[in-house]
Amino acid sequence: MTSPSSSVQEARRALGKRLSEIRLEVGLTKPALASSLGWHESKCSRFESGTRPPSERDLRAWAAACGAESAAENLISTARGIEGAAC
Repeated sequence: MTSPSSSVQEARRALGKRLSEIRLEVGLTKPALASSLGWHESKCSRFESGTRPPSERDLRAWAAACGAESAAENLISTARGIEGAAC
């Protein structure tokens, strides 16, 4: 049986993979995305690896920087579900 914490971690990794896909679809490197957002590249890496959960603000900024504003609400909804399961 999968523990709740491993399920949450798996869901965070899946969200991170989606963030990576969105970034790659528009041809942005992590350094370029981070620079456009005023973030350190490690912040992008942590989101994409699922080691750090992004805030709603982070997700909106990511989507906007990638020209994927339409994906923001879905990303936020997914993140809320993950964090709700973590509690």
